[in-house]
Amino acid sequence: DAAPKTASSEGNGNVNALDRLHAGLFINYDKHSQPLDNGEPSAVNMSLTINFIDIDEMNGKMTTHCWLSIRWMDERRTWQPQEYENITAIHLRASEIWKPQITLFNGAGDEDSFLVDTQAILTHDGQFLWVPPAVYTAYCNLNMINWPHDEQTCKLKIGSWGVR
Repeated sequence: DAAPKTASSEGNGNVNALDRLHAGLFINYDKHSQPLDNGEPSAVNMSLTINFIDIDEMNGKMTTHCWLSIRWMDERRTWQPQEYENITAIHLRASEIWKPQITLFNGAGDEDSFLVDTQAILTHDGQFLWVPPAVYTAYCNLNMINWPHDEQTCKLKIGSWGVR
């Protein structure tokens, strides 16, 4: 009897489970087409974890260094783990998949606010998770009259065009 293959094993000319899974999931895949969830365009959920904030009082700007956590479903990218040596999740290059075009609507920076193509995770139930780092610079209406006992409110208006 031949030893069972694992997702990372290389066989004698046989395609391993991970390669078979990847090939099956992405046959006729169009990364420019928004995924479906229950037959409708997939909703995108996003959260933000702030790492560092810098306030430029002179120019009324706030720069935020953060991680975005972006999730969406694609009903066409599911599989049965038992058919692929119990693989329940795979890592993918973000450049190879559909991603929502997240932007800062109230940006004050000169740079384009593009997101880095880090890896994404796809689970067997069709859920994608992409966690890119981001740096956003936004205008703030700063009132320094009560400095150093002041409080400021600065908003990041983050969203995506054409995605619900």
